[in-house]
Amino acid sequence: MSAGKGDKLRKGANLNSYWENYDQVFRKRKTVKEWQSFLNLKIENYDGFREYNSDDLLTEQEFKKCLNHENR
Repeated sequence: MSAGKGDKLRKGANLNSYWENYDQVFRKRKTVKEWQSFLNLKIENYDGFREYNSDDLLTEQEFKKCLNHENR
């Protein structure tokens, strides 16, 4: 039996808040190339991504952390 939690929107829920927090709650993971395309970015230097393989899945937070490392 379910505890009423999941990825379905509850009746009467705040729709804006739901979608703003959806990815954080359900942690979507993508490859570096997929994040690059999704966020419309061009990565000049991949030094921040050295610990990952090309097929590794990262959260958006992990991707941005590596991206920030690149800009140091």
